[in-house]
Amino acid sequence: MNRRYDPVCIVEDCDRRQRSGGYCTLHYQRWRRHGDPAKTLHREICAMEGCEELHKTNGLCEKHYRRLRRSAPGARAAESERDYFRVHGMSPEEWQALWDAQAGNCYMCGDPMEPRNGRGSGVRGNWLAAVIDHDHGCCPADRSCAACRRGLAHNKCNRLAGLAADDPAFLRRIADGLDAARPAAGRRGSRIRRLP
Repeated sequence: MNRRYDPVCIVEDCDRRQRSGGYCTLHYQRWRRHGDPAKTLHREICAMEGCEELHKTNGLCEKHYRRLRRSAPGARAAESERDYFRVHGMSPEEWQALWDAQAGNCYMCGDPMEPRNGRGSGVRGNWLAAVIDHDHGCCPADRSCAACRRGLAHNKCNRLAGLAADDPAFLRRIADGLDAARPAAGRRGSRIRRLP
């Protein structure tokens, strides 16, 4: 049987079939991109110990670079703050105006909302103390728009309203039940003998 002769690539130690200009496809592409068919891109692995992924940025693979970026001082808070304002479709100035209109108090319970994490007042500290409560019938749980925003609230107040499916009558029944159970619990507690 007579087989057709397929010449091999002209690059030393390459036994691939010639495609163009005497080179195989791989070496021809390298010659077109870099002017040298033997040139290879220098690929290093991630600098993190035990990681075998190829590095993408600053000697780290994508996963480790993201972790480093997020662990940098203030990086997580800044990213979180940007996301918070982006998903709720409001600027920090609009948020601050809402905070000022409520005098820093939860619109549900009326108690003050204290800045968390030792941050002072102002948008950067205050946004950590409050959540934006909105009508979930309009927007999904993690987003809001100007039409469905009801106000700024404590996280616990917002969660309570969400668990009650935004039903004030249900919350009133719970409050009435707690008020009714409180004296009975006190009477039961006085009958229990406590050990010294």
